[in-house]
Formats: sequence, structure tokens, C-alpha cells
Amino acid sequence: MSDYGHPEFPVPRPLRSGDDGDTGRSSASVAVWVAVILLILFSAVVVINRWGPHRDRRAWTRKDSWYAPPPDGFYGAEKPGTCHLDTDEYCEVPTAKMAVAKQLLKNTSCVQLNEEQIKQLLGSTDWWEGRGDRGCFLVRGVLLTRSSGLFSVSRGRDYLFVSHSCMGASPVHMRRQALIVLLKKKPEKVYVTCGMTE
Repeated sequence: MSDYGHPEFPVPRPLRSGDDGDTGRSSASVAVWVAVILLILFSAVVVINRWGPHRDRRAWTRKDSWYAPPPDGFYGAEKPGTCHLDTDEYCEVPTAKMAVAKQLLKNTSCVQLNEEQIKQLLGSTDWWEGRGDRGCFLVRGVLLTRSSGLFSVSRGRDYLFVSHSCMGASPVHMRRQALIVLLKKKPEKVYVTCGMTE
């Protein structure tokens, strides 16, 4: 009797079309693991860039020429006569009127406005009227993110300090924003800064 077909010598099963044994399953498993590893590596890069020691800690990607910080030692020095202005003592120039404001501030950081210019920038003089002997001064300002920040303005004996602070986690372009401030006299110097807090 021939050994071919004997239980101890089974007949080899021919491969069906597209059936390569475990090779197909192995290839699929490898592809899945490669995708998982790539996803983990990508996530690690994002985390390191966002929170790692070498992440970009700048507040802005581009500094505007209106940015004019005070000299070194300004923040720590005592400045007699310095006071913070109330929020009703200054206002932002509307976006639609910023082109006019930029032209007025082209060669100076501060300019006193007449009644016609106030009307042109604000639409009326209601905001200014009844404010005593103070005049309206158009001054430079810069900001990073308008929706999450606000301006603060303080004045000293010979200077005005305009600063904008906002919340954020990544650097953005610095943008110009003119303000109208109520003052008794034109300041000799105008310091303009902005910052971002996470």
C-alpha cells in the first residue's frame, strides 16, 4: 500500500487564491503597530514643543515699531507722582478709524486732538465734554490678543505708560492700537508695551 494519503502522511492542502497563510495577518499587524508608534512619536513632539524646556516662550512673532518699552531699571525704581488712570479716562480708537489714527501718529507717539479730530475718530465729542481742563491726546499702543486682554495707562511727571496684557499660550503678531487719553498736558515720553500670560 502506498504511503501517500496515509494518516501519518497527510496530503498537502493546496493554497487557495489570495491565501498566503499567516503572511497577510502579520503584515496587517505590522502596519497597525507602525501607525501606533508614529502616533506616539507625533504626540511626544507636540507635547515637547508646547510644554518642554525648549519650547517657544516668546509672546510675539514680530515686534512692531510702535513698541517702545521703558529703559532698564524703570520698573524697580520709585517714581513720585505716578498714578494709574481710570478706565473712563482713556478709550480705544475704533477699528474703522485706525487708518486715520495711524496717519496722525506716523511721526510721533502722542498728539493733542482738536474738536474736529475727536469727532472724526469717535463720531462725537460727548466722551470728552465735561472733563474739566483736560485735553484729548491720541497715543500709540500695541496688543497681541484683543479678546483676552485689556489696556492699562499710567502717567508720571514727564511720561505716559501704555501697556496691554492678555492671556495666551503661543506667540502671535503684535498689532497697533491707538488710544485717546485725557491729560492736562502732553507727556515728554510715551512708553508702549504689551505682554502675554499663560
